[in-house]
Amino acid sequence: MKLVKKIAAGILLPFGLAIVILTTADLLNKNSPTKEGSATILVLFGLPSLGLGSWFIWDLTQKSQAEKLDRLQDAFYQLVEANGGKITVLRFAKEADLSGAEAKQYLEEKAKEFNASYDVNEQGDITYRFTF
Repeated sequence: MKLVKKIAAGILLPFGLAIVILTTADLLNKNSPTKEGSATILVLFGLPSLGLGSWFIWDLTQKSQAEKLDRLQDAFYQLVEANGGKITVLRFAKEADLSGAEAKQYLEEKAKEFNASYDVNEQGDITYRFTF
């Protein structure tokens, strides 16, 4: 279904944009004899194509973000359980396939949410301690 939405958005957006540009140019042309037809085409094809294509893109983006959050949450809970509540930024970044900054931000948010404590070693590495 994702592929169908991507293809549909890839077709509808440029198609709708082209129609909107061409019909708007025709509507703004004072000497155009086809203003009524251009307005009809704009309303029947241009605006719906843009709207539907935009909705497909928005829907795909929302679903992608939800899937990413689910993946992060799964990785987080698996690491918490597997390591007795201890998680490092590097381990989480590797497990969740994130950059170090993203992993650190996520763990900071979870640490606040669950009142976690953390240890800092001599090299400055942080180990988050989540209790069950």
